Amino acid sequence: MKAALVFLMPPLLLVKVFSNELTHGRCYGWQMDITCSSSDKIFPLLVMVGAKPESKGCPDIMTLNANSTFERSCCTYDQESCYFPYSNLDASVTNTYFENCIGRSNCTWPIARLDIRSYDQRTCNSSIYPESTTFMVLHYYCIRATEIQSISSSFSRNLVTTLHITAQNYSDNNSTSTGIGMIRDPVTCSVEVSDCSGRVNVTGLDVRLVKVDSACKQTLTFLEDGKNSTIDCSRNSNFGAVHLFLSTTSYFMFVYIDNHTGGYLWLKFETVDKSHNMEIKCGENQSQPKRQCNTVNGTSVNTMTSLMNTEKPQSSVELAVIVSVVIIASITIACIAGVVYLKKRRPEKLSHLWDILLKICCKKYTNTIRPNVRRIEVRERSSEQPSTEVSKSSVKANLTFSMS
Repeated sequence: MKAALVFLMPPLLLVKVFSNELTHGRCYGWQMDITCSSSDKIFPLLVMVGAKPESKGCPDIMTLNANSTFERSCCTYDQESCYFPYSNLDASVTNTYFENCIGRSNCTWPIARLDIRSYDQRTCNSSIYPESTTFMVLHYYCIRATEIQSISSSFSRNLVTTLHITAQNYSDNNSTSTGIGMIRDPVTCSVEVSDCSGRVNVTGLDVRLVKVDSACKQTLTFLEDGKNSTIDCSRNSNFGAVHLFLSTTSYFMFVYIDNHTGGYLWLKFETVDKSHNMEIKCGENQSQPKRQCNTVNGTSVNTMTSLMNTEKPQSSVELAVIVSVVIIASITIACIAGVVYLKKRRPEKLSHLWDILLKICCKKYTNTIRPNVRRIEVRERSSEQPSTEVSKSSVKANLTFSMS
């Protein structure tokens, strides 16, 4: 009996989070059976369904081990296939394969099919293909267990370029996962890159935080350089990898708050530059930054390097200007000090000094300024002479007065 499924799905936008993508195809009538080696964990990326042209002779329902030739040619994608994402009007049906495979070492689930006539006829022309899809392909990744850490307990991991952090254990053997067990105290973690120019990208692989009524009971907050960014229920990923945070400095913290059981959180931390590594510490082990880096226009740099670059002239022209300014300032200060000294100690030398300085520094103004200086000098000398002395001008004035 064919399931009454209808394709209704917008164009898919995927975040590329891995390079070792795997695919697994099975024909309708079989089970979708995925297994990762050892204790590695499955991350399902995409579920696709398809059909081969009827001219290929692929059976409508495939019996396992009945025809090895058909199994090799009919149950996987090729360029002649009608091929599109699996979806259903009921989201819980669409997400069945994600829910039963994500975070597990293995998963098994019956293959579903869709009505091809509900899809774009330009891609899947009903005159060429059968009415319903005949195979399914799961695109997925196997995440190494050594790269996965639980946030529910304190830990410290260093010299890593990639680390996955989860808040729950996914159940194996097709049993139902209960999600996150309530962590009563907020969990605080620190992340620091080995280089001040290092950055960290955070991707949400499974973000299904719990909302009760209108209140989100689980939140994740990133704290960096005096700013914070909170991830709540409005950012739930619905089984798709989503970008959550990109650091602008080499050190930041994040806090997970859990006030309810259930929900799922799987994060991937990855250094942007693979030549850098990072240290992530959670719980009692979280720490302050080890390196003294400061922020310049949103960029983290080593403090000493920044100071050196600030003090260092950018070119020989700038160096020449700086030296010239220092020399001129030094000469000016010396001249002022000399004038002050002569005025107080040896005023008779002041006029001679003025003549020399004016000839050197202000030659074209000498004739204009010197008479004023002379008048100042005469007044100063007059004030310093004893009262019994009479200047020539005074005598001449008196003579003129007497004759009159």
